[in-house]
Amino acid sequence: MHRFLIALIAAASFAAPTGRSSSNVFVGSTPCAEPLRALLEIPAAANAGLIEWELTLNEVEASTGGTYYLRYRFGRTRPNQPGLDADAPQLERSGTWRTDTATRGATGSVVKLDGSVSLMRVGGTILHLLAPDGSLMVGNGGWSYSLSRRDAVEKDVDAHVVAADPGDPSRTTSRETGPSVFGVFDGRTPCQGIARELGVAARPGCVKAKWRLTLFQDPKTHQPTTYRLEGSLYRSQPREGSWRIARGIPILPAAEVYELSAPKGKSPGWLLKGDDRVLFFLDRNRRPMTGNARNAYTLDRRSFDADRTPYP
Repeated sequence: MHRFLIALIAAASFAAPTGRSSSNVFVGSTPCAEPLRALLEIPAAANAGLIEWELTLNEVEASTGGTYYLRYRFGRTRPNQPGLDADAPQLERSGTWRTDTATRGATGSVVKLDGSVSLMRVGGTILHLLAPDGSLMVGNGGWSYSLSRRDAVEKDVDAHVVAADPGDPSRTTSRETGPSVFGVFDGRTPCQGIARELGVAARPGCVKAKWRLTLFQDPKTHQPTTYRLEGSLYRSQPREGSWRIARGIPILPAAEVYELSAPKGKSPGWLLKGDDRVLFFLDRNRRPMTGNARNAYTLDRRSFDADRTPYP
C-alpha cells in the first residue's frame, strides 16, 4: 500500500487577510495522458503529448474553498523548442473548488476542482495532480504532474543567453535492477536553482537539467546504502555517496525525507517523499523548491525497478 505525502500547508499558502479575497495562479506543463484526457475532455484521438496549465484559485478570507478558473492548451511539443505548437487548441473552464482530506491512508489537504481534477498541496507554492483513486500521478523523464505558483516560480534565463548556449548532452545512461536497488527516479527540472542548491557550476544558458537518481539498499535488510545521481550537471561523472531516510522538515515534522550525502565542500541533497513513486527536491533549508511553467522540481519512479509492483 502506497504511503502518501502529508500535505505541507505553509503559513503563506492560500489564506487571505481577514475580510479580503485572494487569488493564486499556478502554472505548469504536464504529460497529456489518461486520466487527464477524460477529466479535461481532451479528445482521445487528439495528437497531444503535453498540457500547459494556468489555474487560478480564488478564495475569500480563510475559507476552505472558493472559485477557480482553468485555462489549458494541449498538443504536440516542438522539436528542440519549449512549449507547444502555435496552433495548439485552448480550452477553459470554471467552477468551485474545496479543500478535502487526502485519501489512501494519508492525512492532508487536497484541492478538488468541481467537475474536474484534484491536486495535492505541497507547501504553499506547489500543487501536484492526483489520479481518480487519490494517488499522486507519475510523470515521465520530460515532465512531471506538478504545478508551481506563478508569483514564486524560478526566474527565467535571459533569452539571449539561452540562444548563445551550445548545450551539452545529458548523462542518464545507467539502468540498475536487482534486489540492491531501492528505486530509480527520473525527471527534468529547471537548471539554475538546483545548481545553486547542490553547489555545482552551471552554464549561464542552462535552462533545464535532466536527472536520474538511483537509490541502493542492502538486499537483505532493505536499509539505505548508497546513491548515484546522474544528469546534465554531472556530465563527467555522477555524484555518488550514502543516503538515509530522515524525518521532518521545518513546516512538517513528520514528513519523510531522503538525505543524499554531499561530496566535500558541497551541499547535501534533500528530497521529500510524496509517495513510493514521486519525490520533490528540497532546498538547503528543506523547503520544497518551486519550478516554473515548463518544469518542476519533481522526480518520478521508473518502471524497471526490480522486485516491486510494476509502475507506469
